[in-house]
Amino acid sequence: MAAWRTLLLPLAFGWVFSAVAVVMLAALVAPQFILRTQQRWVRSLGVVSCWLLGIKIRIENPERLAQLQGQILAFNHINMLDLIVLASLWRRGWSAIYKQEFNNIPLIGRTMQFLGLLPIDRRNRAAAVATLANAAEVIRAEHKTLLVAPEGTRSNSEQLGPFKTGPFHLASELKVPMVPMLMQGNARAMRGLLVYGGTVTIKLLAPIDTSHWHSDNVAAQLHSTRQLFLAGLGQQ
Repeated sequence: MAAWRTLLLPLAFGWVFSAVAVVMLAALVAPQFILRTQQRWVRSLGVVSCWLLGIKIRIENPERLAQLQGQILAFNHINMLDLIVLASLWRRGWSAIYKQEFNNIPLIGRTMQFLGLLPIDRRNRAAAVATLANAAEVIRAEHKTLLVAPEGTRSNSEQLGPFKTGPFHLASELKVPMVPMLMQGNARAMRGLLVYGGTVTIKLLAPIDTSHWHSDNVAAQLHSTRQLFLAGLGQQ
């Protein structure tokens, strides 16, 4: 498969940075309007970027996207392409935990914070715990859906990596459903910085009832949830 679409990667980056700059300038004048319309412009960032890079998104059960509210949306993290795929799916009332290093990218980190997304320092356990506490408050007080990557980092392949315990402690504290979202095709569509294009398939599994989860059985719940991911991804 030809990687000629890699030539369009700078154009996609340029589109994202230009659009974000315009949005942040508009936010200086009308911040509440930008926040109210965030679903529209965040999705446009993802949709246009996917179009430029030849990425088609197929959602197996789109009705479940509309049902997400006040839940934890756990996705397998494959590569950089995940970000524009998730942006193209973005809904009002969503938030996410992202790695703190994004704050070092001009405009991007500031925009993420403006949207209420939560940076996590993976090298500082105390800071990471504080971020999870903030995430709990966001879900509890604002009834938002929180996007998390249980692997904690991208795998750079279709193979599912080991899970971190943080999202499961969060779910056990809040007792809100956890919804596994499986992504496939990302590693074929983009390898490193080479873009091949193709179809990314999204499948949302049934919400997992966490009302019986407790801090003393987090390891068991992590294992059973990871088995659901492995089965859904055909990796068992």
